[in-house]
Amino acid sequence: MVGFVSGGWGLKSSGASVRVNKRRTVMVAQEMEAKSKMWGDGTDGSACVPADTDFAKKFESIRDAKVPTVTDTMAKFNETFARPVPSVYRSIVNEIITLNHLTTVCPMWHYDAVFGFGFTEILEKYFSFYPSAEEKEKLFSCIVGSLSGLDLQKMRDDAKAVEAFVAGKTEDEVLAMIESGSSEGPVLSAFQYIKESEFYDWYYSRNFGFGVIFIIEKLGGELTDANVERWARAIGASEVKVKDELGVYLSSLERLKQAEQMFADLAAREKKKAADQLAVDAKAALQEAEEAKKAVEN
Repeated sequence: MVGFVSGGWGLKSSGASVRVNKRRTVMVAQEMEAKSKMWGDGTDGSACVPADTDFAKKFESIRDAKVPTVTDTMAKFNETFARPVPSVYRSIVNEIITLNHLTTVCPMWHYDAVFGFGFTEILEKYFSFYPSAEEKEKLFSCIVGSLSGLDLQKMRDDAKAVEAFVAGKTEDEVLAMIESGSSEGPVLSAFQYIKESEFYDWYYSRNFGFGVIFIIEKLGGELTDANVERWARAIGASEVKVKDELGVYLSSLERLKQAEQMFADLAAREKKKAADQLAVDAKAALQEAEEAKKAVEN
């Protein structure tokens, strides 16, 4: 039904795509060098002295930390949500958990209200036609509960705060606040952190990108490539990645329309089936009553 487009690590950008690509290339090279120097060349299995790079020095304190795997996180979800997920939603659940696992275990990532807003909004949109409201709430709780460092109620509270902030404002007003360097409120503080953070202190995530898109949407802005790129430049995020999330979101809306029709047809069939059964039951009850009346008369 709805699918994600897998992405790699997204890094803080000065606004120019060339700069983003250069940083990504440098980071990948440093990681490869770090792995080589940490774990040896593979010939004898011996470990070497840690790499003498900014990346290695930044995260030396967690070099040997035990990090849960995707398998661990999926197992945690399956243990807490011990019931079948409708097949049409299973791939969505798997991808949401996998992508957010990779985000939350990254030491460069930190939570902010824009991320929380994006996460809660996309859950509501993707699962808007889930068969049972009670089961949907349990599903949300188990998805978020399986991920490190996330709390569903906090994200919902932050989402309300984001909506309260954008209410009554225009795109130009909020962009002017960002340009001024204001860090007042959950939205501006998140954006200002990105602009001021050091190279390895911020990690782009899909839900953050969704959060930016939904903020634009709430402000009445156009959901176009050019507009989301304008916002990405303003906050110092990767233009390419935020634009990619827009493509994912818009294509998902089309699939959601298909899902809506599918569930509407299913609901109509179920109602007709129930109505037919009621008619059969009513006819049987009437026949039984007539037979009882005849028995009394006789």
